Amino acid sequence: MGKQRYTAEQVANAITETKGMTTIAARRLGCEVQTIQNYINRYDSVRKARDTAREEMGDAAELKLYQQAVNEGNTTALIFLLKTQFRNRGYTEKILIEGNIQLELVNQVVKAAEAAGVDASEVFNAIIAELAAVGANSETGN
Repeated sequence: MGKQRYTAEQVANAITETKGMTTIAARRLGCEVQTIQNYINRYDSVRKARDTAREEMGDAAELKLYQQAVNEGNTTALIFLLKTQFRNRGYTEKILIEGNIQLELVNQVVKAAEAAGVDASEVFNAIIAELAAVGANSETGN
């Protein structure tokens, strides 16, 4: 291996200054992006600088999202915030189905769908929709 052009500290500082954006860090140092990636792979301190910078960027973005959603009343931002950060409170479009499905039953449905010339995923989607409707009706008392 030849002499390195940059110290790990120089690369880590460039990554920190550019908020973890490796392309911009490479441009700032006057090197290729692959050089930055090589330092990230080789030095824990550089990898940690990149990870820390990206975490901080994520925190800043989440704070801005919060400000848009709550403080400024941006409905789209509010919906996105609730669906991503508060799924445990029911803000989700996914349906959670709990219970055991026997593998044999799944295989029987797939074989029956194939025999009928129907895509098995369509059958499972219909089953899921029906289960969701039953669940919604039981929650509303219908």
